[in-house]
Amino acid sequence: MGLDDAELVRPDSVSVTLRCPICTEVFAEPVFCSVCQQVFCQDCIEKAMAMCEAACPTCRAPMKRLQPSLVVGSLLSELHVRCMQPGCYWTGRRDERPAHGMQCLAKELGKIQELRLHLEQMRAALAFKEDELLSLQLQLRSWTDHANALENQAKLKQLQLNAKQSMLEFTQREVDDLKCQLQQTIKQHHASHFGHSLLPLIFILFFLLHVWLFYDTLPAVLGIRDCLLASP
Repeated sequence: MGLDDAELVRPDSVSVTLRCPICTEVFAEPVFCSVCQQVFCQDCIEKAMAMCEAACPTCRAPMKRLQPSLVVGSLLSELHVRCMQPGCYWTGRRDERPAHGMQCLAKELGKIQELRLHLEQMRAALAFKEDELLSLQLQLRSWTDHANALENQAKLKQLQLNAKQSMLEFTQREVDDLKCQLQQTIKQHHASHFGHSLLPLIFILFFLLHVWLFYDTLPAVLGIRDCLLASP
């Protein structure tokens, strides 16, 4: 591929001798056939040689080594071209364009605009990440509060369970003491009619005391009652 006509200030004024016979564009890196002296773009002739077994497309002579055309290259350097950077209106000799490209204001402005666009994209991404972080922090705080509430509830339940266990143990000891006292009383009055007549009253008093202390021990009282009723 050669030099695009869009890069030329007056492409119609360029001599046909400066155009490649393969791509018909102005030469880019011109080389020539040593037999017929035909000039080609280096890229164009290399592609053509790959398809035609290294033969010149014009004279069909073998082309073993490509040689640059210094004369054509000198003529190309004098062509009047333009800067292809959008927004730049510079024109000048083709050999002056590389130096202009090093200090092209439109090119630098384009870089600045690209940096501004990139900066805005980074700011938008940062704002999104900040919102995401805030949402995660609020969610974490909610979970922490919920976990603390569950922990406090568990501690309260444990305290209630400990208190209930203590009450149960205390009541069980009271029941055991009353059971021993009742058995001793029964043994003392077992032979007398009076003792037998007091048995229902003693059982009722014992039952009421047990219910007053803790209702969970009712099965124990019923067991004592059955034991007493089974006594001869």
